[in-house]
Amino acid sequence: MKHSLRKAISLFSYYNRVYLIIGILLNKLRISKLLALKPLFQLCNQYVRIIESNVELVRFRRGILIANYSIQGKKFCFGIREFTSDINVFETVILQDEYEIAIKHFSQQKKQPSLIIDAGANVGFTTILFHAYFPNAKIAVIEPNGENLVQLQFNMNLNQIQQVEIFSNALWVHKDSLEMHNNFRDGKHWSVSVQPLSSVNLNSLDVVDGVTLEDVWERMGKQPIDLLKMDIEGAERFLFESENFCHVMQGIVKNIVIEIHDEYDVRPIIYQQMKKNGYFHLESINVDFFFKPEYSA
Repeated sequence: MKHSLRKAISLFSYYNRVYLIIGILLNKLRISKLLALKPLFQLCNQYVRIIESNVELVRFRRGILIANYSIQGKKFCFGIREFTSDINVFETVILQDEYEIAIKHFSQQKKQPSLIIDAGANVGFTTILFHAYFPNAKIAVIEPNGENLVQLQFNMNLNQIQQVEIFSNALWVHKDSLEMHNNFRDGKHWSVSVQPLSSVNLNSLDVVDGVTLEDVWERMGKQPIDLLKMDIEGAERFLFESENFCHVMQGIVKNIVIEIHDEYDVRPIIYQQMKKNGYFHLESINVDFFFKPEYSA
């Protein structure tokens, strides 16, 4: 067994260490999918994947795995909660370069963004990624879920990232009260979504305030938004159906990268609005990138 694997295994409790070894062996034999319904085996298999992707596992304590990974030649720390979607987010955003299309755009233009908005920030892995590539940029981070916010702040502290303004809100059309729910997709922490507060749920405990794009822009100093990243679990349908949101957006946002959730058939509406407001379109596997050509000259 490789030295890196032995070191990683030694970080776990005896109980989880046994299952991790079994998971590694099953993975090597390509039969691990037989145990996909077992949460522990799933987690172990995910740990195996990140170990084999040259991720350094530092320690495991109180249900949080601390992992180091180098971006742009600099080592960054990631706090990954066990039995949550954190490891899925880490694999997608960091290891699979989900936002490569946006990062490459700035590289090709030989420009550095000054202001980035990370809407649907989850636990901050995309924020860390943007900071790694654009260390001088200010980043406005928007996340409605309280548990995610705690872990987001933990990850910012781990990496001593200070030029971040955190909004404990959901990006919305108006300053409305919204209801949060986790019945979208797999229902895990990366699937928390919001919708207008209905009269039936006025006393719901899962209520969060909406914040508008204009509010965030004003709080960040009214400078142009070089990049708006949106991964808001289907709530984009409410934003792009709003002419007011699209009007504000086209006046202050230069580039947008968005994960469109096709469960709501909103893709044609987004494409139409972006074209109408003068944005050009590039598409990658998981996200769509829109840019204003006048800012790309």
